[in-house]
Amino acid sequence: MLSRRQWARGYCKGLVTLIVFASSYAIAYPQQARSSKPFLTSFEVGWIFGIDASQFFRDYQAYLGGGASGFNSPTNIELSIGTFQLNNAPISLDVGYYRASVRETYEYNPERAPFPNGPIQSVTQSILLTVVPTTIGIGYFQMDRQFSTYVDASAGIAFSNMYWEEQLSESTDPGARLSGVRYDDWQIAPVVAVKAGVVLFFDKRITQRARAGINIESGYSFIPLYIPMFQEAASFLVVSPNANKEYYFQAGGLLLRFGLQVVLDPR
Repeated sequence: MLSRRQWARGYCKGLVTLIVFASSYAIAYPQQARSSKPFLTSFEVGWIFGIDASQFFRDYQAYLGGGASGFNSPTNIELSIGTFQLNNAPISLDVGYYRASVRETYEYNPERAPFPNGPIQSVTQSILLTVVPTTIGIGYFQMDRQFSTYVDASAGIAFSNMYWEEQLSESTDPGARLSGVRYDDWQIAPVVAVKAGVVLFFDKRITQRARAGINIESGYSFIPLYIPMFQEAASFLVVSPNANKEYYFQAGGLLLRFGLQVVLDPR
């Protein structure tokens, strides 16, 4: 049976295949699709800024002695396919992917910790947050112009995985902790996103019915997660937060992306 991670990866690959097939069909067989509405495909790459995990990292620093205060700004990719059913208002299916991480190595010293937990040990922390947002959106986009602005609002669900592993040096001192995976689980969360951008189409058309251009956009996404991060780790600590405490994560944030757009008009 496929794992959830493999399923999410296969889902994205399937969407890429769908976009490529649909685009190729409309260009190669325009006469069969002459009655169809125009549609838009895009592939974008960028970054997510401001993922909020402040609740967890306050306790992470206090109980585990780590120095990290938040996730990095991960690279984000998004694939989209939409149709202009409402003139200049395309309806689209968007699928994204990104993985935020925290990786650090430090020496844990109980004398410097607010809540001492064991002897001096070398600690390597790996915390990975994987997010696959899948949304349906509606926007405003004047596709018949060479230079155009656009806006879009979307909602849907995000498949997210939190993975946390600790590697510790061996020690025979009382209270020494052992290496292991502290958390590894998937959950589904709601997504709300807005974005706005500009696109510049190339002067020369790919065919009489296809136009390609480059775009840049910014936006914001909201993906709330509630995760009991110390559910397993609490059993390895002398002093710990409540094992069932659910920490709030805002797995979305500010978006900045650029990419390629293709408008296909088989009419």
